[in-house]
Amino acid sequence: MSPPKKSTNAGKNKTIDGYIGNANAGGARTHSGHSSGPASEPGGGALDDKTRMFDMCQEICKSMSVSILEKLDERFDAFEVKFQSVLAVQADLQNRMAGQELATNALEERLGELKT
Repeated sequence: MSPPKKSTNAGKNKTIDGYIGNANAGGARTHSGHSSGPASEPGGGALDDKTRMFDMCQEICKSMSVSILEKLDERFDAFEVKFQSVLAVQADLQNRMAGQELATNALEERLGELKT
């Protein structure tokens, strides 16, 4: 039997389940399970749960937005590299076309001279 693996959050954060699991784990560390309001306060526990759920949702959104922005940055960088490559090829083709046009013009001039 292999030793238990250490849990890492790096790969798990890529799915919504990973975000929720991480937020729940964070909530479990910060929430003791006891409501902070007095026991006689009606709905005190429900308010705590709503607040905790709101905080958890905020953390999920922050994590997701960071992940999404990182992916966008990666994709934009890859796109920029490809775009620069296309521009370089385009410039090379334009230079070749200009060279071909000059060569064609020179040949036409010589043909004109030969005909006369």
